Amino acid sequence: MADLDEKLTPPKKPRAAPRRRKAEAPPDTPDPIEIAMAAVATGADRHGAARAVLEKHACLIDIQCEREKEELGVLRVQRLTRWLILVAVAAVIAALGALVWNASRSTSLVIEPFGVPPALAQRGLTGKVVSARILDQLAELQRSTESMRGEKSYANDWQDDIQLDIPQTGVSISEAWRTLKGWLGEETRIGGELVQTPAGIAITTRAGALSGGTVEGAEADFDRLVREAAASLYKATQPYRYAISLPPERRAEREQMLMALTGDPSPLERKWAYSGLSAHYRGLGDARRSLAMARQALAIDPDMLPAIGNVALSEQALGHEEAALESFRRALPAWEKSASREYDERVSRLNLATFDTRVGDGWAMQV
Repeated sequence: MADLDEKLTPPKKPRAAPRRRKAEAPPDTPDPIEIAMAAVATGADRHGAARAVLEKHACLIDIQCEREKEELGVLRVQRLTRWLILVAVAAVIAALGALVWNASRSTSLVIEPFGVPPALAQRGLTGKVVSARILDQLAELQRSTESMRGEKSYANDWQDDIQLDIPQTGVSISEAWRTLKGWLGEETRIGGELVQTPAGIAITTRAGALSGGTVEGAEADFDRLVREAAASLYKATQPYRYAISLPPERRAEREQMLMALTGDPSPLERKWAYSGLSAHYRGLGDARRSLAMARQALAIDPDMLPAIGNVALSEQALGHEEAALESFRRALPAWEKSASREYDERVSRLNLATFDTRVGDGWAMQV
């Protein structure tokens, strides 16, 4: 029976082995963003995790963009600030350079307030009033002097009085500027005193180490005394222009002053003295002495324009037409190109106009 049951029971099939899930291929990049993008693209992002990663990454990019914009703005401000600082530094350096240059070129004659007794000051004759009146007279003398030589500038000591203190120094800008001009420039300080005397008043003037002398008179003659004091200062500070300004009846004094200047230590004063003597002798009809003086001036400065013109006029007066024409031809281009503070621009233009119209016809040049 048992054998029959075994025969009738079908044999059991062997159990199939469980199927192994096909292993997924590993990603070909370690970048999580690229992995997420691949998952979304292939539809493998069943739970939306990859999309969430991409959305967060997009937010991060937005934040980074805003930060980059802010940093770029800061960089632009810093760059602009540095540029403005460089411009400001360059402007300050240029201003200081111009300040030093102007100070070194200063040749002004600076009038300081005169010393005045309190009694006169109470009546209105203060130190500044006296100085200002003398300054006015000096300006009038300047205007009335016709000379090729440029004038020196007169200025009062309080014209640059800017009351602005430099912090932590106790020094005002005006004081610093005056000190700089006095240190680097060639300024001459003019001053003096107004005092009472038994006869009235006396005005004493000084220009640096030079004395302008003392004039005395009644207090009612104050205006006349101021004119005389100013003339004394003009003579002391600008002797050449003073000599040229003397009227014909004082030509002997003019010649004496110019002769004295030919021995001056300054080559500038010597050449102008010789040029002035050349014009002086030409005016007296002495062409030979005029020519000799003009050549003395040219020996000091071969390009001195008034001296070249004086040579031409003297040669013409002596009948040396070819030599005169040669000097005229030499003078004209030099005159047209001249641009020096040594020469008075107005008189220079006048001489040039006269020169153009009267070459070879007795050019009456200013000296």
